Amino acid sequence: MNSRQDSGSNRLDDAARAGWLYYVAGNTQDQIASTLGISRQTAQRLVSLAVSEGLIKVRVDHPIANCLDLAARLKSRFALDLVEV
Repeated sequence: MNSRQDSGSNRLDDAARAGWLYYVAGNTQDQIASTLGISRQTAQRLVSLAVSEGLIKVRVDHPIANCLDLAARLKSRFALDLVEV
């Protein structure tokens, strides 16, 4: 692997760490920065990168989630302004 690919891979590794610390461990961006030895701004960017790269997935484990999903699909499919299910 070339150094550019290594750099990208390491960046995603760092993003995964920052994302885990934020969403799973409940750390603030200041705490993440301190833990990883980076600036708060870099911590925020890594958390955002984790989300944009699809490393972070959110699941709502409640029956209402099915209704919200159906409402979103109906709204999109039929170009509706408001849908309540």
